[in-house]
Amino acid sequence: MVQYINVNNGIKTQVLSNAGKTMSLTEELSKIISKVKDRVAKEVPDTGYFRNFAENFDKNYKSEIYARNIALFVERDEQRDGRAFLGVSVLHPELSMSMSSYFMNGTREKILEYINDKSFAEKLEKAVLELSESLKDHN
Repeated sequence: MVQYINVNNGIKTQVLSNAGKTMSLTEELSKIISKVKDRVAKEVPDTGYFRNFAENFDKNYKSEIYARNIALFVERDEQRDGRAFLGVSVLHPELSMSMSSYFMNGTREKILEYINDKSFAEKLEKAVLELSESLKDHN
C-alpha cells in the first residue's frame, strides 16, 4: 500500500507498507546496494571465473511501481577477463518478462568505486522507476 509520496531532487520516492512495516523504495534500494557492494568485494576476482549474482527485493504489494521484483546484478564479462557488468532489472508483475539496464562495465575496483559514488543511489532509483514505467507498455 502506498502511504505517501515524497519528492526528493525531482525523483518520486514512494513509501510502501508491507506486513505492517513501512519501507521506502530508497531504503530498499540502499539495502541491495550494500549487499551487492559486499558481494563484489568478496566474490569478484581480479582475474578468472565467478558466478553471476543479484540482490533483489520482491515488491509483491500494489503501488505505483509497476514491477514485481527489482534486482541489482553483477555479470561476468565473457569477452574480457577480470571485468564485470553492473546492472538493474525489473520483472513484470504478471508476465515472465523483465527489463534490464546496465550501468557500467569494469574491474572489481571500478565497480566498487561506481557503487560508492554518492550519486549511484539516485541513478539506481531513477533507472528502477524508468524501467518499471516501460513495463506498462507490455500488458
